[in-house]
Amino acid sequence: MEDYIKKIIDIIKENFPNGVRGDFIDINKIWRIYPAKYSDEKIPQNFIFGVIHSQGIKIGERFYFISENEIEKILAFFSEIFEKNLIVFYSEVFEKHSYFFSSLNIFSPEILKKILRENDKENFYFDEFCSPDRMTRLKYEISKIFMTEEKSLSLEDLQEIFPCVPAEKILSELNTKKYLPTLSGKYFPVSKIKFDREEIFTAEKKISAVIEEKNSASFDDYDLSSNFSLNPEISENVLLNLIHKKFFADKFTMRGKNFLKKGRKSSNFVKNIFENFLVNRDEVTFSELLNFAKQSGNDSRQISSMTLNYALKNMIRADENFFVKDKLINFDVAEIDEALTPFVQGKIISLRAVTSFTGFPPVVGYSWNLFLLESFLRKYSEKFSHSAPNANSANIGAIFPKSMTFENYFDVQIAVLLQENIPLEKFAVENFLVEQGFRATRNKKITLQLLEKAQEISNF
Repeated sequence: MEDYIKKIIDIIKENFPNGVRGDFIDINKIWRIYPAKYSDEKIPQNFIFGVIHSQGIKIGERFYFISENEIEKILAFFSEIFEKNLIVFYSEVFEKHSYFFSSLNIFSPEILKKILRENDKENFYFDEFCSPDRMTRLKYEISKIFMTEEKSLSLEDLQEIFPCVPAEKILSELNTKKYLPTLSGKYFPVSKIKFDREEIFTAEKKISAVIEEKNSASFDDYDLSSNFSLNPEISENVLLNLIHKKFFADKFTMRGKNFLKKGRKSSNFVKNIFENFLVNRDEVTFSELLNFAKQSGNDSRQISSMTLNYALKNMIRADENFFVKDKLINFDVAEIDEALTPFVQGKIISLRAVTSFTGFPPVVGYSWNLFLLESFLRKYSEKFSHSAPNANSANIGAIFPKSMTFENYFDVQIAVLLQENIPLEKFAVENFLVEQGFRATRNKKITLQLLEKAQEISNF
């Protein structure tokens, strides 16, 4: 009997390396192979059925066969890993040692996990990772490392410490509220930030007084220089935001480096600034808008983005630096949509993909360019939509038919990756999105998130 079982398993391992189904089709295949190898022996199909279901490791609809000797090799392999690593993700180990596992007919992390769970009673096997310690969790281990280190740490530093953990899992933990980014691109635990509380309380009083007088307090109206000096690795913006959340959130609303009275919406504050400035202006340059905005004392980087966003919503951008009121431009909507149709062709394209305006109807007083086209798409097009990661001057963004709807620009990027069959690899994805004008820069965090979601959709 044991001899028959061994022969059936050998046939399965030789002919079904990717697993065998326990149904009539695969059982019939084995039943036909058996007499070809052992001509003097006959076995019933229900015996093969019993061997598959009793001896195989079931994953989904398939059964996999790993010998005792192969299981011992796997357990010994993990024993060595556990000597140096307290936390081990199946996916990362499988990827780094795929050749070793494929030689044992293990072709997925799920098969590996099931083998370990069923054969090793000494260690602990959770859904995504395993460990010799039942209480181990990645967030605890990362926290321990930061508490013992006197310096900030980068993602690369932590990858060296946790070689069996996927980079995206580490990055996900670093992007929680427990850590702050440093000026050098590393991370620092919030729990180790140093505060000069006396200076903070003095600043609070000063901010309150200025708000009562001017309705808002700018960066020049208060002093937190001691706090900045105590934490030289953290940017002023990031540290100021933390101080606001920890000490001022119940008293003031923060916008940039400015503070407003609690309950007053910053969007209304910005809206009022620009409405007063533009009330009697039909035309304005972006430089003029930005100079005026900076006079309000707002943070220059954020106010630049907010200024551009407000201008795009309330005016038409005739070129990179020039905005006019809507009433001054008359678009032939139907003709422009018709001219755009050959470029779009029912797909998602980048704004930059519109490389010629030869077939576009003239706009009296203005010349066609991508900035003017973006304003048309934002406000007037009846056939096409425009989406971008944020208001920008680099013509970054996408055009697509209005029949397509997306929750956000993240989903637009995923859709265009799948549409163009871009290989779901970091280098290929970033190259495509940046070179085609869907993104301005390469961003590892966003790329990893895009890859994860796109892979999930493509595997569905």
